[in-house]
Amino acid sequence: MPLRKIGVGLGILVFRDGKILLGNRINKRHIGWAPPGGHLEEGESFEEGAARELREETSLLAGGLEVVGVTNDIYPDGLHYVTVFLKAENAAGEPRPNDEFSELKWFDPGALPKPLFLPLQNFLKQSRLEEII
Repeated sequence: MPLRKIGVGLGILVFRDGKILLGNRINKRHIGWAPPGGHLEEGESFEEGAARELREETSLLAGGLEVVGVTNDIYPDGLHYVTVFLKAENAAGEPRPNDEFSELKWFDPGALPKPLFLPLQNFLKQSRLEEII
């Protein structure tokens, strides 16, 4: 079997008033509720990539980005990603979804919607959102 590249993804955890921002992804492979995020581009730091993805997907301007976890995500079709999760200490502006989300909503960390995006599912197996807020 030929080797496939492993992608590097970013997930940005944005909290306000004790709630987390999630978007309903509309990509065929990446379905489910997910934090804003995307691919790390060549030459970017995790923080630079996270700030760019957050701005592109939600129009929010991120500050105080900090790595809070990493997941190893293997999809049923064999696609493989390592996803780096970052917490945004602050995110200025009001979130507006781009064309990758059907909607963006704030959720209580103890009452998350379903289905959840695979990397977020894997992150929640090792971390509690309530401890990150």
